[in-house]
Amino acid sequence: MKGQILFLRPREAADRAALTHFFAREEANFPESLWNDDGVLGKLAGEIVSHVAIRVTPERALQIHHVYVARGLRRMQVGRATMAELETLAARLGCHRLVVRNGCPEKEFFAKLGFSAVEGGFEKQLS
Repeated sequence: MKGQILFLRPREAADRAALTHFFAREEANFPESLWNDDGVLGKLAGEIVSHVAIRVTPERALQIHHVYVARGLRRMQVGRATMAELETLAARLGCHRLVVRNGCPEKEFFAKLGFSAVEGGFEKQLS
């Protein structure tokens, strides 16, 4: 990944087949319910390498569901870059915090990014 640029963009309905193929190749579960949320795709050299399902809550928080980075690119800053871009997006949307719910297994990852453990997940206040 070094020297390559991670390109992030909103997920579109037309991405469904490519995203389904990505998760099948990764042997990862992509619940159909995630199509109810908005999403952000990460691409390197035209290939999907990450996906995050998101939703803006009525309280102006960017709620993050289902963060996934390709297995071969974990611990290579793809997740960190994706989350940094989500912070920028949240600020543009007028959100004041990022929220991760539903028993996320990546506790160490979110703690390293400045999230605080709260009842039911993690939160990060935005300045």
